[in-house]
Amino acid sequence: MIKLLAFSILSFLFTPSISLAAPATLQNFINGFITVADKVIVPFIFFIAFLMFVIGVFRFFILDSHTEEGRTAAKSLVIYAIAFFVFAIIFWGIINMFTSSTGIQGKEQPVPDYLCTKEPYKSDPSVCP
Repeated sequence: MIKLLAFSILSFLFTPSISLAAPATLQNFINGFITVADKVIVPFIFFIAFLMFVIGVFRFFILDSHTEEGRTAAKSLVIYAIAFFVFAIIFWGIINMFTSSTGIQGKEQPVPDYLCTKEPYKSDPSVCP
């Protein structure tokens, strides 16, 4: 199961570079990972934490409210959900801190300084230094 999960995550990360025939560079990989983490993984973690919280509250007040064991189990599920929220916020903060400190915003690829991105370069190479 873990091998399948690892394979699916890696294939999801490398699919844009394969399908778009983009060169597989470290910059592309980092940008793809940051984008996937910021747009897919973190919202998924928030969704799972919210779902755990709602299920725990539902079990605490409605399903298992008549037994002490059920309420204890539901209370522990709510505590785990809150811990999951904290983990998601920390992970989201680390991703945003990394993107803001390195200049990778998840929207544009970082361009090395030896590449000229100015349009007239194709016709006049003297435009770029």
